[in-house]
Amino acid sequence: MPRLKQERTTNRPYFMNPLIAGAPGVVICITLLVLFFIQFCICFYRSLCVVFNTAVRKFFPDIVIQILTAVTFLLAVNASLDMTRSTDARRFSLETLSWQQTDREYVFMLSLVAYSSLIALMFYALSIFDLLYMHIYVEEKPESTETKPIIRMLYQILHLICDIIFCFLIVLPRVSNPSANQNLAITHSLLNIFGPAVWPTISLIVYSKRVRHELCFRAVIMCKTCSSPNNNNIDNRRGRMRAM
Repeated sequence: MPRLKQERTTNRPYFMNPLIAGAPGVVICITLLVLFFIQFCICFYRSLCVVFNTAVRKFFPDIVIQILTAVTFLLAVNASLDMTRSTDARRFSLETLSWQQTDREYVFMLSLVAYSSLIALMFYALSIFDLLYMHIYVEEKPESTETKPIIRMLYQILHLICDIIFCFLIVLPRVSNPSANQNLAITHSLLNIFGPAVWPTISLIVYSKRVRHELCFRAVIMCKTCSSPNNNNIDNRRGRMRAM
């Protein structure tokens, strides 16, 4: 038994510090928790704006939202450090080509997502039914098509779908036997690595109209710049300079 213990302790890369080896997993846990808490606050704020619009604008000015964002970040850092202190941080597995979580971390993330999702679903249901009531019974004509209750309700449903997908990516089910189904293992690996990192950006593009306009504007400028005739003149000048 002592010999086995010695082999287990020495079977490590001698040049790798355990603190450095666990740093990427800790950073990923902190980032995921920060994104999830901010996403939950956005969901909570959006649903309250639908039901209590005037009260929310009075009680939640910009400075209060900034303070809540900072508090959310500190809570996420505290929760992730407390979790990784009592267990090993997630490590990247070359066998499954994905991040492997410990049982304690997986249960913690699953319980956090489950309890938060129940609260978020209640506020989503409250806002959606309120918009449905306005669409059926309120006869006031809105100022534009975007302020119509049915359009706002469809946006709420779209936000709900995006939040459900993000929760699913955080608590992605494990693949028990990766070698049995390689296609499932590859899909699980890609979702496990890139899903939680890319999906908040996709959600931001879906949520914010201003971000969509800026992306379209920059894409049009880049296409016009690349296809302008001045680029051909510059290439010809460079060719002449090299020939000389």
